Amino acid sequence: HAGEYSVPSKILSYLCAGRPILLSAPPQNQASLLLQEHQTGLVSAPSQMKQFLQQATNLYQDSLLRRHFGHNARQYALKSFNIEKICDKINLILNSLGN
Repeated sequence: HAGEYSVPSKILSYLCAGRPILLSAPPQNQASLLLQEHQTGLVSAPSQMKQFLQQATNLYQDSLLRRHFGHNARQYALKSFNIEKICDKINLILNSLGN
């Protein structure tokens, strides 16, 4: 099942933009795990439509929750998508291949 493994590219854009995320994906999906671990949004399984709608309502009505998730999303993006750190990791990989 592709839904278990795919991460929509928009997730990364939303994190960088500091936006709270509402996601319907399998619990073991990497995007689901990331959102839950870093508290950047709400996740429900695709089969849980009532839960998804309730989460959408909660997110719409609760500006503090939106700000909390948005702040966490931006902080995660700043920490995880730092170009210097990414370049350092790539250099380590390339150097290990040369040895």
